[in-house]
Amino acid sequence: MLKRKKKQTKLLFCINSLSTKGGGAEKILSIILKHLEKKDYQIDLITFDKKKTNFFYKFPKKINIYKLGDLINYNNKYLIHINRIIILFIFLKRLKPSISFGFMHSSYVDLSFASIFSKSKIIACEHIVMDHFKKRKFELFLIYLSSIFINKITVVSSQVKNKFSKFFQKKMISIENFVDKKNYLNKPKLKRKKIILSVGRIADQKNYSTLIKAFHVFNQKKREWKLVIIGEGYDKRNLIKLINDLNLKKNVKFLNFTKKLNKLYKTSSLYVCSSIYESLGLTVAEALINRLPCIGFKNCDGVNKLIKHNKNGILINGDMYDYNKLGQEMINLTKNKNKIKNMINYYDPNFLNKNSDSVVLKKWLKLIKEMTN
Repeated sequence: MLKRKKKQTKLLFCINSLSTKGGGAEKILSIILKHLEKKDYQIDLITFDKKKTNFFYKFPKKINIYKLGDLINYNNKYLIHINRIIILFIFLKRLKPSISFGFMHSSYVDLSFASIFSKSKIIACEHIVMDHFKKRKFELFLIYLSSIFINKITVVSSQVKNKFSKFFQKKMISIENFVDKKNYLNKPKLKRKKIILSVGRIADQKNYSTLIKAFHVFNQKKREWKLVIIGEGYDKRNLIKLINDLNLKKNVKFLNFTKKLNKLYKTSSLYVCSSIYESLGLTVAEALINRLPCIGFKNCDGVNKLIKHNKNGILINGDMYDYNKLGQEMINLTKNKNKIKNMINYYDPNFLNKNSDSVVLKKWLKLIKEMTN
């Protein structure tokens, strides 16, 4: 008697957009799908990009991708969300996924409301910290409301989980981000230039105005150095004005996101993360993997778990907007060649072990199994 073929588990992943260059959550989603595609799942992916949009990261060919941006008929942000909810409701009925994952609250809030009459289990994948919502009370209200229809919420660390209220923590599970640390085993051989590097979306969270002002302090003593910021975002125009006002045009450069960041990590001499909050600090992790000494703030969650003070970098205590202190720390570290050398040579065998492919994939597979049983 022939055995009946086991029915594939259907998974649906939803994200607002995948056209963003260098987005951390977008990168992690591409890695997750690359791993899950090798397993026995039927996977669909929905974005609200337009059909002709190109994605920054690559996605497996076996995955069914739906670009639904052309179905959005409104400009008003509230009507756009209602439009998305209706579209997602239709696709949940059509695709009938066992589990639906919403990446970031810009996606999972709409997905959760769309799932009211669906049998699909809803998993919200949050990639931001509670600090983000301090001035965004309405967003937080919508997350509370949508959580009624959400089965699980993933966050990238227990540190992030503990910042949320007990109400959210009951549904939360910590699943670390995938981080490739193969370069950590080898000391970089490329010659380092007098470059201070920083990578990330240009937004308030990244606190780039403080970094630029700190570089102005630094530049008074170290005129031959350059500051390179890699990123795009709504605040770029204001930052360019600040650079011009401080007469730093020749020493500060903005570059677009590139998939070849490793070379920049290896050829720069210092990485500075001026963020006021991070969930993991993926770019800091990547910098440290490439043996690039880092400076960050002690009160910045995520970053303060990666930088080990005076070992692989510097953690600055106190006000995260104190550009004079940040600038002076940059001066002090770049003056101390032996300290820089020791930081480049520092090696921790346990660094980011929780973020290895095998460990993180096991957690995703366990979550999927629990949700389908």
